[in-house]
Amino acid sequence: METMKLQAFLETQKVPKEQIQELSQMIQKTNPVILNAFEAFITNGAEPNLCIENYTCKGLMQEFGLSLTGALLTLDWLLREPEEAKQAIKDGIK
Repeated sequence: METMKLQAFLETQKVPKEQIQELSQMIQKTNPVILNAFEAFITNGAEPNLCIENYTCKGLMQEFGLSLTGALLTLDWLLREPEEAKQAIKDGIK
């Protein structure tokens, strides 16, 4: 994904300027499934239709008030460290 395109998207999501570069780098390192979901949303507004460990992007956004970026990063965490991520979700993501 183009870094400039991703950073412009993050600006629209009200990410503080000092966090945009670091968050952009973090997103670039996500699982390809997650990165593709970011790209599809940024490019054509396609809502992510992912279910990982019985969690969805939409569900995380609704239940925990996460942004799209936060929900997708949580799904990436579920792919990388499922047990740790599920426990954190059960404890109430903050």
